[in-house]
Amino acid sequence: MSRPSILAGLAAGAGAAGAGAAAVAVAARRRWQVAPDPTGGRPLELPALEELEVTAADGTRLAAAVCGPSEGPLVVLAHGWTADRRTWGPVARRLVGSGHRVVVWDQRGHGRSGLGPDGASIGALAGDVAAVLDVLDARGAVLAGHSMGGMAVLAFAATHPETLAERVGHLLLVATAARSPLPGSPGGWYERLALATVEHPLLLALSGHELTRAFVARQGFGADPPLAALMAASVPMAAGARGDFLRSMARFDLRAELGALSVPATVLHGTEDRVIRTELGRELAAALAGSSLEILSGAGHQLPFERPDRVAAVVRAASFGPLPGGGR
Repeated sequence: MSRPSILAGLAAGAGAAGAGAAAVAVAARRRWQVAPDPTGGRPLELPALEELEVTAADGTRLAAAVCGPSEGPLVVLAHGWTADRRTWGPVARRLVGSGHRVVVWDQRGHGRSGLGPDGASIGALAGDVAAVLDVLDARGAVLAGHSMGGMAVLAFAATHPETLAERVGHLLLVATAARSPLPGSPGGWYERLALATVEHPLLLALSGHELTRAFVARQGFGADPPLAALMAASVPMAAGARGDFLRSMARFDLRAELGALSVPATVLHGTEDRVIRTELGRELAAALAGSSLEILSGAGHQLPFERPDRVAAVVRAASFGPLPGGGR
């Protein structure tokens, strides 16, 4: 496969008794140890923040935080699968520096947020997005989602159109898709293989090993990524929740609903994304009326780490208009 997913890469490494994976990881580690780090050595550091507790519709407590000036343009950032709110750190620091008010939270089942009775599904995450916006009494916010967080944002937009119109001025969809990133049909062999991989006790036991993380970094990042960022960004999760979120993503398909969305949107995707293929980003942008698409050469899946300047610039453009000189 020319663009194997992160899950296929893990399964292939396990199937080869780890020898091939270890060889790739060692070579990758040597290269990335000397690669420039666009996070400035602070991959997960958030600006000074105020904790905010959000209660979801099913009563789940969501751990959220607000940083930046209270009068600044509001930006709400949803993180991806097996991550937490800190993965937006490089972007959040840049936005607070330009006067934005930034809100981040741990998705349910991640970080310090509970899983709740509605469980691990994109539908539940969509309701959580609405709850966060309601607590903030948001108006004209830039709402951004990375990977699974982007799917949550899309599902929110499709299922809460009144809240979307009242509270959101622009959608930023980062390395995400409107349908399953897994090849094959729902419930098919590829999904079964992926679930067996992510729920396997050996994967959880080895998740902290340097070679394992380096191999995963090879799948998640593009050219010359900061290895330290991924080393710090992997969030321990129960195998059941990890698998249930993957099942929900494997059945996710909002293509039919996208044409009805009227809020302006920007889609960002990397040419070297091996987790959610670049063509899915193109497909998403084509289905959203009036959206813009930017493909970032050499970037992989982890755009908040790999291209924080560019992601922040797109948010600023959505908040304030185009940057001087025609930049965005």
